[in-house]
Amino acid sequence: MRLALDDGYRANPNFPALRLFADVIQDAIDLVQGARHANATTPSKPADVEAARAWIRDGNIGVLTFNEACGWLGLDAEHARQAIFSPRGA
Repeated sequence: MRLALDDGYRANPNFPALRLFADVIQDAIDLVQGARHANATTPSKPADVEAARAWIRDGNIGVLTFNEACGWLGLDAEHARQAIFSPRGA
């Protein structure tokens, strides 16, 4: 799953936090779904994958929560969560 975000504000220097929130969510999605970045040099650790999964599922873990990041980006956290954990192509 790739986040479909308005690149207008992702690239806007007035909203750097939104880009950070989008990047954090996308990194968690990539960990959970087993995607690798082109510049990744080491494999994902199982503990990192599980932490990302828990962060998304719980929604209220950490200083920046999944629910909060989704809200700032205009995403419905529950719908995003369902899309992340649904089988691909379903």
